[in-house]
Amino acid sequence: MVARPLIIALFFVAGGANARAQDTPASPAGVAPLTLAIDAAVCAESADERAALSHALAVELSTDGVGLAPTATSSAAASVQLDPSPCTADAPEIAITLSDTVTHKALTRAVSMRDVAPPDRARVLAVAIAELLRASWAEMLLTPRATTPTAGAAPERAAAADVAARHARSRRLESPRPAPPAPPRVDNLGFGASLGLRAFSAERSVFLGGALGGSRPFGPNHAFRFAADMGFYNAVSSDRLGSVRTDLVLLGASVAISIALGEHTRVELGPRLEAGIGIASGEPAQPGTTASVGSSAVATVVAEATLRQWIIAYLHTVLRLSVGGSFASITAEADDRPVLSTRGITVGMSLGFELAI
Repeated sequence: MVARPLIIALFFVAGGANARAQDTPASPAGVAPLTLAIDAAVCAESADERAALSHALAVELSTDGVGLAPTATSSAAASVQLDPSPCTADAPEIAITLSDTVTHKALTRAVSMRDVAPPDRARVLAVAIAELLRASWAEMLLTPRATTPTAGAAPERAAAADVAARHARSRRLESPRPAPPAPPRVDNLGFGASLGLRAFSAERSVFLGGALGGSRPFGPNHAFRFAADMGFYNAVSSDRLGSVRTDLVLLGASVAISIALGEHTRVELGPRLEAGIGIASGEPAQPGTTASVGSSAVATVVAEATLRQWIIAYLHTVLRLSVGGSFASITAEADDRPVLSTRGITVGMSLGFELAI
């Protein structure tokens, strides 16, 4: 059998010629309905495969008011030629050439079929043909006077323009609304405050408090950040012998690598050093009970991770997590028994904000 490319012709007929007319959108008054005709064979494809393509085209084009006709016609508004390469039923690529007499343009598109399963080939071709036809007719919406219709072409042009307009309206309705733009981010010298805790393994001591401080990014693309603050923390231990209180005043500083996780989020990793003074005081509840009173230097070194999330342009939240150990500590005692201490492993957490200036 001599292989011939499949020729698809679009033409216009009076109402009633199309058996599927009741399934397609009605054309406006004075506009002829569109139909599509398939003629000839495609290489070695079977009758079932050709029928599958006809069915897929009927389904795809019915939403545009375009139906199928049983035969071709000389009054075609457009023709589509399929050129498989090579000319076999399982060709890996098919070139689609659209010759549109309404817009007087020719469009060509190569469709890859390498990864398409045989049952899906007809559907893929039908979608590609429909998209090419819609793209050709959509040009009339952009340049309505760019093409001068020939004699007798007014109904065809009106019908094609109606298809393009309806498809454009459906696309606008289906398109999701764009997300509102994210607020701009200002990352500069900033000052802020935080609330947090310091926990120490010795005596299971937990200190609560807060800090005031600031930070400044530096380096290319703000790849590093220096931060410093002053924190105030205290812990109280009470039992039948009385209460013991320890206050900490700490100066902290850190230098971290800063990594962007998006336009408004950064993560920082680096060491942090805290040093200051601890003050112990006690209030015995029983006569003869003693409590330690005094002060001592306190110092810790920790590894710290910081998450910064911008809320508005100049304001961002700051979450810090740290773990490390102490190398200078204070221990508060009640009746020679340790009750609060900053010795051992330390874990810290704080949540606050910074305002850039």
